Amino acid sequence: MRHIGWVDAETEAPVSDADIKKKYEEHLLNHCGIRIIEPELFDGYNPGKKTMHHQVAVDRQMPPIELDDKDMADRFRQQLGEDNVHVYQNDKGVWVLRLRKGAVIDVPIALRFDRFVAGQIPTGWSAQRLGIPDDLAKNCDPVTL
Repeated sequence: MRHIGWVDAETEAPVSDADIKKKYEEHLLNHCGIRIIEPELFDGYNPGKKTMHHQVAVDRQMPPIELDDKDMADRFRQQLGEDNVHVYQNDKGVWVLRLRKGAVIDVPIALRFDRFVAGQIPTGWSAQRLGIPDDLAKNCDPVTL
């Protein structure tokens, strides 16, 4: 027979109304609503490790940089522009990149970020547990659900 009322999501055991606050208050306060960002809920996004990029113009031709392979050399050439790089294979067969004077590159810089809270979907929340079909839950934004 199916239970009507509160059910513990992990144990699937019924929980009486009178025990809800005692059993779950701390967990709910730590994992629901506006709270410190939980990186595991945001594909590892961590505001404490936030970086920005600063554009720097190269003021002289730079020394050669060895690359892994031609594919990597082509990606640098595509990103930086044909006029800004000299890409070649040296006498040892290693692909090399030289930044030319005037090339503009993005240099990562540490950013002091002071926003560590966000309104987040409760940790462990599942639309399927509320009866939403799997195909709809997988194809719909979780905030919308």
